[in-house]
Amino acid sequence: MAHELNHLMERVFNTPHLCTDAKLDAIAVILCRSAGMNVDAAPAALLDKTGREQDSPDTGPMKIENGVAEIPVRGTMTHRVSGLRPYSGMVGYNQIADMMDIAKADASVRHIAFAIDTHGGEATGAFDLHDFILAQRGNVPMTAVVAPTALSAGYLLACACDQVIVPEFGHVGSIGVVMRCRNLSGLMAKEGIQDEYIYAGKHKIDGAPNGPLTPEARAEFQKDVDALYSAFVSRVATARHISEKAVADTQALIYFGRDAIGNALADKVSTERDAMMAIRESAKPRTFFTVPDFTLGSTTKG
Repeated sequence: MAHELNHLMERVFNTPHLCTDAKLDAIAVILCRSAGMNVDAAPAALLDKTGREQDSPDTGPMKIENGVAEIPVRGTMTHRVSGLRPYSGMVGYNQIADMMDIAKADASVRHIAFAIDTHGGEATGAFDLHDFILAQRGNVPMTAVVAPTALSAGYLLACACDQVIVPEFGHVGSIGVVMRCRNLSGLMAKEGIQDEYIYAGKHKIDGAPNGPLTPEARAEFQKDVDALYSAFVSRVATARHISEKAVADTQALIYFGRDAIGNALADKVSTERDAMMAIRESAKPRTFFTVPDFTLGSTTKG
């Protein structure tokens, strides 16, 4: 368990993420508590910027019914699902891609609908999944049904679809990148712990938790964050057919339904229920009747 926690710590700290700040707070608090650290989290740390609790259930299995493949995307998005499961649920990019493969291989599927409720997650794997979904355009119609939140990595997935449908007070956006670095020097001094490093390579211990970031380490981390942000903006702009400036001008804001449409981040306002009903109706097989030809050929009587 300790090994798994250490691995998860590495995936959370000193690593860029495509998620809201509140989501990263929640994950960090849960991990630190699991590692035995006495961390007091304010209730607000488990809320998003709108005050909504991050209580999405785990992603369940895909449903294929009446020509529609419904792929649930709920909870924290990760490169691969393993180890500790946060309270807000978890879904792996690999799981979503696998479900897409199954839907593509099913000849009965005439529409793919993603039911999305997530505050985002890891940057690793998010861009590959976006590219994979975007490449499917033109094969089977794909709709992102925001139910009711598609933020950061969740929006990166949503915008790869043919259309994005959001509830009136649903949330999309948070197009940005965040990284958290730990400085545990105060806690370590209180506990009488002192780390000493023996290393080679100037940047080998950048981000070590026993002190603040050096200016050089901060600059290197910022370069990584900026590169990911540029890729995020570029992909959204391409998928939504808008300018990169328009995407960057959102400054990682979160938008309600109609404001999302006004900023070209969504296409239609609808409840999840109504959106899914419309998708199922559109996926019904159409029966075409051929008008019979009653014209009789000429006959000759003998």
